[in-house]
Amino acid sequence: MKIAVAGNYGANNLGDEMILEGLLETLLNIFPNAEIAVLSANPADTEERHNVRSVHRFPSGFRSFLKGFFNRDERKKTIEAVKNCDFFVLGGGGLFGELSFKGNFIWATQALKAARYGKPIIMYGQSIGPIRNRFFRWFIKRLFQKAALITVRDEASKERLKEWGIHKKIYLIPDIAFRKHRGLKSAMRQQEMVIALRYLKNLPSNFVEKIAGFLNWLVSEQKYCLHFIDLFPKDEIFYNKIAQFLPQNALKHSSPKSSPELLDIIHNADFVLGMRLHSIIAAIQASTPFIAINYSSKIHDLLEHTDFKNWLIGMDLEKIQEKFLNIRTESAKIKGFSRSLHDKHIQMESIIKKELINLCHGSIRRAKGRLGSPRQRS
Repeated sequence: MKIAVAGNYGANNLGDEMILEGLLETLLNIFPNAEIAVLSANPADTEERHNVRSVHRFPSGFRSFLKGFFNRDERKKTIEAVKNCDFFVLGGGGLFGELSFKGNFIWATQALKAARYGKPIIMYGQSIGPIRNRFFRWFIKRLFQKAALITVRDEASKERLKEWGIHKKIYLIPDIAFRKHRGLKSAMRQQEMVIALRYLKNLPSNFVEKIAGFLNWLVSEQKYCLHFIDLFPKDEIFYNKIAQFLPQNALKHSSPKSSPELLDIIHNADFVLGMRLHSIIAAIQASTPFIAINYSSKIHDLLEHTDFKNWLIGMDLEKIQEKFLNIRTESAKIKGFSRSLHDKHIQMESIIKKELINLCHGSIRRAKGRLGSPRQRS
């Protein structure tokens, strides 16, 4: 069994690496002897992190096209990995939506290349944001219509695909990062707030000041220490903007390089203020209470699906102190929740395994039919 996997891997985003980690575990649980090739922005990093073969993803812009044109050996490896696979998996995350029009094109390109080579396309653990642009909606609809199997990570994504006219069976699974359950031991939590913000160019005018005001209140009134973490290098810009408003003796700052390191940090703290989706997922895995800042539909859709909608706050940060105090008193709600999401993954895998095996058998029958046809023999 040969499988090609594509997604936002090798891009120095820890959340996406957590997705790949869970996806590889899923695929190897279903097909223990599978040969997997991951299409990545940085194959060397992907191979080192995940102990898996990796090649460059297909070029989808002018710069990547030029790079591929002058490095034909790398392009050949990518084409061979996809041409020789039994099926092609576009791994999950918020790949499609209005947050990045460029992203829609990049990820659609990877899957459509596989379709061009006649490979079954598996959409695994996707979340689909609202898309008002008619061309992109048509483009993504066309892509999902070509998919042989579709799984999404929240109910809202499933409903959007149905509204766009996708009438295929759509399976609902938790975010792939929940596939890896680590069974964390209880810890003596420090009175520490972990802060994982996402740098965005277009923020509300007083967003930084409101965050800083809340954090100053935590330090002065609640006696908290603060630990800023970056899940993507640009997030440090946000830290630098906010840190100037805060007492330096109350601050830590780090950039976790792996999911175990991220989970350790969050597991040892007693609260998370998260804008990055996978800081929230890590908080659920570590049973650490959190407030999620709703900067994107994928945050809202995931928390609504996991029944933590009340732990969400808008970009206006209205009544954030009150929300913090309320959530802290109902923190028992989160205990054991990660285990239940992991178990849902295991239940779904038996269903998905049957679907994938049927796809493989169908591909073999079609290949035999083509080889045995009179046209082929003549």
